[in-house]
Amino acid sequence: MHNAKHLLLPSVLVAAFVIVACGGGGDSVEGDVSCAPLSALRAYRYEAIGVTELRASEDPPAVTSGARQPFRFVIEVDGEVQAPDKISVVTRQGDGVDFQSGQTVAIADNEWVFLGLWVESVRGPYAIPYVPLDTCNAIVPDLNLAELPFTSEDVNGIPSRRYQLEVPNEFFGRHPNFQAASDAARVIETVTVDVSIAEVARYPTRLSVKGSGDYLDGNQILAEVGYEISDVNATDIEIEPPCSDDCR
Repeated sequence: MHNAKHLLLPSVLVAAFVIVACGGGGDSVEGDVSCAPLSALRAYRYEAIGVTELRASEDPPAVTSGARQPFRFVIEVDGEVQAPDKISVVTRQGDGVDFQSGQTVAIADNEWVFLGLWVESVRGPYAIPYVPLDTCNAIVPDLNLAELPFTSEDVNGIPSRRYQLEVPNEFFGRHPNFQAASDAARVIETVTVDVSIAEVARYPTRLSVKGSGDYLDGNQILAEVGYEISDVNATDIEIEPPCSDDCR
């Protein structure tokens, strides 16, 4: 039997520090909502979050050997993206109270991770946690919004329409930081989506996806992913290598 915590945690946790990629695959389109305008932006800033939590049953089983242990794991990201292939991020990973910070810059096939000093390497295969384009591509197939009511709002200067809906959980299986084998994909049946869509460009400017599911032993898994875009096409976003000759 697999260790339950390994199954529960997003796949990004296989690395001790974040390894960057600009986002996986193509740009999903569903109806008139698309991720292509997001990937076409010259530059933008974003905040993102991912949460995975296991809550213990209030009536635990008598046999506790091998039982899942409660935990909460949070990743917060402050990022900058510059087309076509540059990302700079500061991450905070922890239990929601105590956090460990990290910093990564990725340009084309190279990445730099700050480990007290900058360490340069070839960009690895793992996705940076919760890149907006990855999250957008994972949710767009579920965004059938034509018949839904909306409210108008401004998301950091971007006129947007806000929708709220509940859909069957395919999102966590599609998302590269969870994938189909994760407990978030296998145990959670439905997710609630709170999404704001740019009125003109029709990409998600702000997004929150949340879901929960129950194990047979009564324990509960909760998962959340979200992001918010700002400073679209800001001219002061210029991502450069953080070091040159003094890199390790």
